[in-house]
Amino acid sequence: MDPADVSAGSGVRFRVRGEGLGLTVMMFAQNLGEVPAALERRLSAEWTTVEIPFTEFEHADPSGLLGIFIGVSGEAGDYRIEIDDVEIYLGGQRAPSSAVFGPLRPARVREALP
Repeated sequence: MDPADVSAGSGVRFRVRGEGLGLTVMMFAQNLGEVPAALERRLSAEWTTVEIPFTEFEHADPSGLLGIFIGVSGEAGDYRIEIDDVEIYLGGQRAPSSAVFGPLRPARVREALP
């Protein structure tokens, strides 16, 4: 997989709700090799907007983005998580997809686990 240069953006933003111990967000970047930069956030049963500046992903270079993982943290068990409106943002605004990824159409990511 070729890396994406998202350094024109400020960070990643998404809406999430669910049940579980917490939320783990990982950024896979070319400069990190196979070990991602990971952060923990609270998970709420109510829809919450999460905004994470790229600078919070320790040592990760956004010019070589390989992927972003959003999931429930904690021990194995039954969990529920819903994720919506995943985007790269620029300052307080949504970054145009062409400025970040080239001529791609914006996409929505939606995942619900029963």
